[in-house]
Amino acid sequence: MDTLRTDHLPLELYSAAQVREHEQEAAERCELNMWQLMERAGKAVCECLRGAFPPPLRVSVLCGSGNNGGDGYVAALCAQREGYDVSVFANKEPQSEDAKRARSLWVEAGNTVLPLGDWSELKADVVIDALLGTGLSDSVRGVYKDVIEQLNEKRLPVIAADIPSGLDANHGVPLGAAVKARHTVSMVALKTGLYCGAAKGFVGQLHLAGLGVLEAFREIVPESAVRLDQRLLATYLPARKQDAHKGSSGHVVIIGGAPGMAGAAGMAGVAAMRAGAGKVSVICAQGQSGQCAISPELMVREGDAQSTELRELVSRADIVAIGPGLGQSQWAKGWFDWIVASDKSLVVDADALNLLATRTVRKDNWVLTPHPGEAARLLAWKTSDIQAKRQEAAEQIQKRFGGTVVLKGAGTLVQHNEHLSVCQCGTPALATAGSGDILTGVIAGIWAQANALGVSQEQAAQIGVVAHALAGENAAKGKTRGIIASDLFAELVNAVNPELA
Repeated sequence: MDTLRTDHLPLELYSAAQVREHEQEAAERCELNMWQLMERAGKAVCECLRGAFPPPLRVSVLCGSGNNGGDGYVAALCAQREGYDVSVFANKEPQSEDAKRARSLWVEAGNTVLPLGDWSELKADVVIDALLGTGLSDSVRGVYKDVIEQLNEKRLPVIAADIPSGLDANHGVPLGAAVKARHTVSMVALKTGLYCGAAKGFVGQLHLAGLGVLEAFREIVPESAVRLDQRLLATYLPARKQDAHKGSSGHVVIIGGAPGMAGAAGMAGVAAMRAGAGKVSVICAQGQSGQCAISPELMVREGDAQSTELRELVSRADIVAIGPGLGQSQWAKGWFDWIVASDKSLVVDADALNLLATRTVRKDNWVLTPHPGEAARLLAWKTSDIQAKRQEAAEQIQKRFGGTVVLKGAGTLVQHNEHLSVCQCGTPALATAGSGDILTGVIAGIWAQANALGVSQEQAAQIGVVAHALAGENAAKGKTRGIIASDLFAELVNAVNPELA
């Protein structure tokens, strides 16, 4: 049997349906049955309890009617045998034979099952949440919602079996109400929703219990997504060769910088340089070069898309990023239509995405970086629908517009063709003006070095997302507000030099 894992968790993520549909096949390959899996799951929860909150303590176990509740009954009996004072609460009889067996064993040991609604009347030091599991698809209602809200209000330490009850196992959003756990023990494999959306605020410390079937499961089922973390940077950003020069590090052109928003183009330009681009040019609107030239290393030019000289400048670029501070004026539309009709590799952000939403264009050699509001305009959805179904939104944008899609937000998604990746780095401190402009510059800067680094378009987007998120974490140093976008510049240098970390 696998030991409970907390560090160096696998990068592969799976949907809740994949685990439900294939865990039995994986168990059979390992000559196990579903009852044995339930026993192992309950013991894994007990192992987490013992490690985090040693006995003797009072433990309340909240059990639902599904197999998640069965895990809870097993955990309760295991904890009792290890010296905890355990009480079990449930609202309904178990549905599956295995869960019924787990409850019977608890009762046969001389214990009772108390009404779920009475759980708060007994004092507890720790709560085990085995209420709803990963099969939840609708909003939490009734006694379950009441219990979850009471539990969160009491702020007791909670260990969640498989997933915090009420949290969507695929999207990481609370369905009406969700338990805020101190620890979560994911069974068999990691679910996508543990890393997406609002999951960080509910999951707490994540543990994986493979139950002895993880390797067999991975042989059967392809992952639905992969996690992105700082290991990606160590893999793809080695120290530069001694004979590197600015020409081998790529040339980025930023198009943006309309009146009142010129700083956005400047920040994107500096970010591209901090990410390692050999040189960066910025094309801005008339009269805005002073505001765009926030660093003397930037080569800033003014003009419109009719300028032969500026067109030639763009033609020499490795990567063009359009959107930061672009606006939607005739000047902006002129540049957008001209560059989209070209064969240049593009990073598209901000108002360039809003212009794209009004056109029918599909390209393979671009990276689109919408935030949820821009994604909503691209798909003609509500922003709330984007947030509720982020994976589906990223997939639909990619199918409609092509290329690589970076859907920004908590658990930023990178969708390239059928391949989805989820960034686990980041901080709410990045929710500030200019943060997206810096991400655009970082992706462009990494992509401009593609030949030297040997990375693809998708990998450049992934590296850029992780470097930006990690720089944000390090700049914030645990703070969640008050960080401004330009604070990231110094930390970007560290992020793209992982050999010195």
